[in-house]
Amino acid sequence: MPELEQISTYYFDGQGKAIRPLIVILIARAMNFHMTGNSDLLNSQKRVALIIEMIHTASLIHDDVIDSADTRRGKPSVNALWGQKKSIFAGDFVISKGSQMLARLNSPTVISTLSEVSFQFNSIQYRQWK
Repeated sequence: MPELEQISTYYFDGQGKAIRPLIVILIARAMNFHMTGNSDLLNSQKRVALIIEMIHTASLIHDDVIDSADTRRGKPSVNALWGQKKSIFAGDFVISKGSQMLARLNSPTVISTLSEVSFQFNSIQYRQWK
């Protein structure tokens, strides 16, 4: 599915602020230092930061479809380039890949927390769009 991968990775070009993963990394380093005296990141912590950025990016893809946005971050939006249906599939694809990565962490606490954050975010977004 080369086209689906092309669409779903379009916003992962390093042009975003990436504030969410940065917050995860900073908190993880602080906690690691507090617990062990060493602030090195664990691979699982790096993955959580990546997963959070993936969930956020998927929400941007879906948001651009809902808003019929023509641009995002100064370039054409995914829906402007590939249309609404393909863009929705791409957003769903990013979420499913992130969910697979999340499940592989094998941490019920992390899975539960990220699921709840995602649910609350979507609930807030829905209320704003009504």
